[in-house]
Amino acid sequence: MTTVGEVPPETLRIDFYCTGAAMDRFRGAMLHTEPAEQHDLNWLANAANELFDAAPVPGGRPVLKEELPFGAMQQFIIHLENLLILLARRCRRTKRPVARVRRERRQNALVEDARAYFAENLAHELKIDDICTALGCTRPQLQQAFRARLHRTAMEEFSAMRIEYAAQLLARGASPGEVAAQMGYCSGAYFSQKFRAATGHTPSAYRRIQQGLPARRQNRQQKGKSESKTPIAETPQKE
Repeated sequence: MTTVGEVPPETLRIDFYCTGAAMDRFRGAMLHTEPAEQHDLNWLANAANELFDAAPVPGGRPVLKEELPFGAMQQFIIHLENLLILLARRCRRTKRPVARVRRERRQNALVEDARAYFAENLAHELKIDDICTALGCTRPQLQQAFRARLHRTAMEEFSAMRIEYAAQLLARGASPGEVAAQMGYCSGAYFSQKFRAATGHTPSAYRRIQQGLPARRQNRQQKGKSESKTPIAETPQKE
């Protein structure tokens, strides 16, 4: 170990020799002690002051005292080995996900449950309180999950899913009035307004496009304009 300047008082350095392959798992690791491990670490820190004198130069090796209690070094080694065993066992445990990962998993699960609930209730309007009751969550939890995962609110996602379902019904041949009634919109005009804002087409125009039908209204208008233009006969010139 190389230090810059004096060794801080909270630093405990212990060097030892070990050929066991289990030591490889500590390479480059930075660990925080748990209560059971802290017991051995505290014992080693206290014993170091009793067994060694301070190093003659800052950062140097401490000097082993001449008179030691019986079995002091063996006891020191026992606590060091026990500390390493406890740390090695913990390194083999499956690491628990950090708080951010756990939060993301909960939000993903909530969003998926909400979208599944939306898919079962596309035929009528939902209120956010009804959604929270069905999913067993609070409104802030629901909104935070959707904003974090989909960057939109829960009701915006539900409206988008309803429009997508309405588009499927129109493509199958249902009329705009039938779709509005089947999906529980308050009026055909309101449904047309919502659909056009989301897709850029009126329900009728979208239906014709998906079924490959001609724009009959436009053709009729053009036909009417062409019929209104009657040719003017030339007046014969008098001789």
